[in-house]
Amino acid sequence: GPFVLVPVLMCGMVIAVCNIPWVNDRPWALYVWTALLALTPSLLEWAGLIAPTTVVKDGYYVLRSAIVAAGGRIDVLALVLVNLVLMLAVARFAHALARDRRTAFRQLTVQAWHLDHLLPKGGVFST
Repeated sequence: GPFVLVPVLMCGMVIAVCNIPWVNDRPWALYVWTALLALTPSLLEWAGLIAPTTVVKDGYYVLRSAIVAAGGRIDVLALVLVNLVLMLAVARFAHALARDRRTAFRQLTVQAWHLDHLLPKGGVFST
């Protein structure tokens, strides 16, 4: 349903899509895309085009799976494991982005240091 796997999948997709230069230069496109992605499953259920997967009944929020027919401990464990794997994939991707950003920043810092030492001191170019 829209409240179980979709948010985790969206997090991974948003991180990936943010790195596309066109999208990075137009944050509004990212926001519109994210809103459409988040709202589409709920709107399709509300419009009756797909079977509802969530309902509030007797004060409980009930989730019905469109994939799994049973509801035992194995199914709950499988759902937890799938969410865990997806979150770990998002974490790995975010870590790789942060690592690459840090490496690029370090390389630019070293390059700036070298360029600074190539310029003459006290001459025409000094500040």
